[in-house]
Amino acid sequence: MNATGDGIGIGSSAPTSYIPITAGQTTLVVAKLDYATKESSLFVFNSFPTTEPVTADASFTETTNYSNVGSLALRQYSGAQNVVVDGIRVATTWADAIAAGGGNLPPTIANIIQSPDADILPTETVSVSADVTDSDGTVASVELNWGLSSGNLSNSINMSLGAGNTYTTDTDIPAQAGGVTVYYAITAEDDLGGVKTSPEQSYMVLLLDPALVLAPTSLSGFEYALGEGPSAVQSYEISGFNFVGSGSVDVTAPASYEISVDNQFWFNSLILQYADGELIAQPRTMYVRMKPD
Repeated sequence: MNATGDGIGIGSSAPTSYIPITAGQTTLVVAKLDYATKESSLFVFNSFPTTEPVTADASFTETTNYSNVGSLALRQYSGAQNVVVDGIRVATTWADAIAAGGGNLPPTIANIIQSPDADILPTETVSVSADVTDSDGTVASVELNWGLSSGNLSNSINMSLGAGNTYTTDTDIPAQAGGVTVYYAITAEDDLGGVKTSPEQSYMVLLLDPALVLAPTSLSGFEYALGEGPSAVQSYEISGFNFVGSGSVDVTAPASYEISVDNQFWFNSLILQYADGELIAQPRTMYVRMKPD
């Protein structure tokens, strides 16, 4: 595997050239060793072959003498790459190596697209689509699994076929709180039981600054004759958004004023609780009056 994960080569050391592949798609690789000529050949397929090609995609000839094959090494460029080997078959003929029985190729999952693709707000749900094909059979089922921690995708959403080879989630991934990372992967199964799971994908929900919204934004006209306070009561509504976790907001009246949440009991300041990103029972009505003398 080359450094960029889009090429496969063959050799006793790092190859000088690579056969192009597409990351995230299933690739069938056949390595052939001719004992007589000491030539190793590499064949790379995106679909199931019916016959052995006349010319290999790549090859190299061993220069040292040997009497047996001690091992076959599969090497990736670095530990950061995630190369999944579904299975290895050893045979002495092409027909046995590529036999249909037991040689079923799993589906291919490509072009994974989420919508929205970026800047996802806490109020937004997310749909996911992907192109799913099967080169030697038919696609039986496609499912998206998601969760809030990497490797723990315990929630599932069925995906249905739309136009062409595109499967889309039947329902969206639900909206999540700001700052939360959502992880997901797609699993497809074919009619012969072959299963393919895509690499894990993820997105982070935007963490917005907490905000308070007042309606109206200002009050005026508070007055009373000397010795006849308090003033007439006015009110406004307050809502809060983008809070993280649970907690409280302190509301303090200006000097010479007092506030209430029920128009009966009056205070210089009040505490409003929030949870799940917003004020509890919002919008809350706040009553305001000028204090009596």
